[in-house]
Amino acid sequence: MNRHRRRATAKLGIRGNPDNEAIPPDVPTLFGVAVMHHQAGQLSKAEACYRQVLKADPNHADAVHLLGVIALQWGAMMWPST
Repeated sequence: MNRHRRRATAKLGIRGNPDNEAIPPDVPTLFGVAVMHHQAGQLSKAEACYRQVLKADPNHADAVHLLGVIALQWGAMMWPST
């Protein structure tokens, strides 16, 4: 993890490495980790975190929206540019 990511995780109050498999228990922290993965281009990790957020809070609008963004990004990667 580079200095930028360490500082971002410190601002979110996350201790340790956010890439670990241990899932933070509260939804806002988990959502913050998901957004960090998304911004870093780690779409599969971000998707897994967004799905865990939705499992804990099925009405989390931002998680639903960003899952749709990931689906769009994956779809754009699958289609050849013309």
